[in-house]
Amino acid sequence: MRSAELADTVNRLAHHLLRSGVDPGRRVVSCVPRGVDAIVVRAAIMAAGAVPVPVDPGSPAEVLGELLARTAPAVIIGSAAAVAACRAALPRKSFGGIALDCPRTRMAIATSPATPFSGAAT
Repeated sequence: MRSAELADTVNRLAHHLLRSGVDPGRRVVSCVPRGVDAIVVRAAIMAAGAVPVPVDPGSPAEVLGELLARTAPAVIIGSAAAVAACRAALPRKSFGGIALDCPRTRMAIATSPATPFSGAAT
């Protein structure tokens, strides 16, 4: 991925996070395996002004539940399976989920602005 392409992807995801209800300063759980996607997700979370909380998608349910209870994330971002695992680990709490492998989510991100987040209302 070239740097311009990386920046556009980060900015699009940051705008999508903001439209999904992520407020600056809130925590967002990143449940994405290590690699380029994890870097893009964490950079987008920070570009939106939120705080990334990286989580290993292979963590046991007890670990996920404890982490989610302590961090109280606004959103969990990852695959549909990772989002479902997090919801199952802490069923009494309500938080948003962004499934990156969902076609509807991919379309929403692809049609988001590629401009850097300015801090103004989107």
